Parts: sequence; structure tokens; C-alpha cells
Amino acid sequence: AGTTIWAMTYAVHWIYPDTPAPFFWLDATYLGVVIAPTAFLVFAVKFNQFDRWLNKHTFWILSLIPFLTLVILWTDPYHQLFFAGKRLPTATDIFDGGPWFWVNMIYSYAMIIAGYIIMYLGYFRQVGIYRKQRLLIIIGSLVAPISNLVSLFNLNPLPGLDLTPFSFTILGTFYSFGLLRLSMFDIVPVAKEIVIDTMQQGMLIFDPDERLVELNENALTTLGL
Repeated sequence: AGTTIWAMTYAVHWIYPDTPAPFFWLDATYLGVVIAPTAFLVFAVKFNQFDRWLNKHTFWILSLIPFLTLVILWTDPYHQLFFAGKRLPTATDIFDGGPWFWVNMIYSYAMIIAGYIIMYLGYFRQVGIYRKQRLLIIIGSLVAPISNLVSLFNLNPLPGLDLTPFSFTILGTFYSFGLLRLSMFDIVPVAKEIVIDTMQQGMLIFDPDERLVELNENALTTLGL
């Protein structure tokens, strides 16, 4: 949802740059901008089953900076905390600003880096198709931050154009491959460290499509595998 909002509002900004007001749709992209990094961290945490600490309280804490960013961005004419007077009348992207712009930038990349760390931890904890799923997410999700950094550090071959929303097409391709070919959300590991690995008996778990999705060490021993 976050990446869709980001891409759609940026497209509308290029089609109707001054309707209903200058910068309206460009500022609207930030609804997606603030959702995507935090949502990626939450996704990584839940996908890799590190979510024991994730509850309503931590969710609201994670949402605090994104919420404040939207409020400060949309009320910037009154305090200049976000743009600090650096926005040009012909601006077509948002890659510089005042103190809160950098607060949000640092926070967003902290969320992304934390998400990658969790994905890497999940990658090394798993084997087989689970490892392939995580590798696909890691590679696919690198495209958007790299595109964003290219624009942020003025390395963009197309100045004035934010490449980040365009990178979501590549991201979607990777995720679609994971959904269709690797059953990314159909084949998920159960909490084996809690249930299966502590059992004295051998245990095999099959899904409704008769695919073997989990087994414990005792099953391997019993079957001589």
C-alpha cells in the first residue's frame, strides 16, 4: 500500500503538477514515503518470526516519527522545520530540506537497515526454499533504497526525476516471482524451535498440497536421512 501510494501520487504530480495546488501531489507522496520503510521492518520481523516484541505499543512507537513527519511536512509554511526555505518553485522531487527532513531520512534508513539485518538473520536460520524466499526479498528490496540514494546524492542521470517510484516495478517483479514460484506466503516455517525441535518423537508436517514443510531432527534420525 505504501509503495502504491508513493508511485501513484508521484505519477499524478507529473500529470497535474499545479492541481489542485502547487506541490499538492508531491507532498502527498510522503504518505507512502513514511509508510514503506516502517512497514518493511514490520514485514521482515513477522516473516522471520521475530515478532514476539511486536505489539500495539511498539507499533505506535514505530509509527510516531512517520506521523510527526506528515504533520510537520503539511504544516511547513508555519514553522519551516521540514523544507527550511530550500524548496524551489520548480521543484519536482524532495531530496533536501531542514532539520526534520533529515530526521525522517535517518529514521527511514534505520528502519530499512534493521529490516535487512532481520532478513539476513532469517536467511541464515533457514534452509532450502525458505532461504530462497528470503534471498529473493533481500535482492528485490535493495532496488528501491539504491534508487533513492542515487537521487539523494545527485547521481541521478535524469535530474529532477525521483527514480524511487519507478524502482517499485522491479520490486514488484521480484515479489511476484516469489509468490508464484516460491510460494512465499503459502510455505512458511512454523515455530519449530518452540514445538517441533523439543519433541522426543519424529515429526513430519505436510501442507494441504501434500508438500513437506517441516521436520525435526528426530525424524531425520528415524528415517535414516
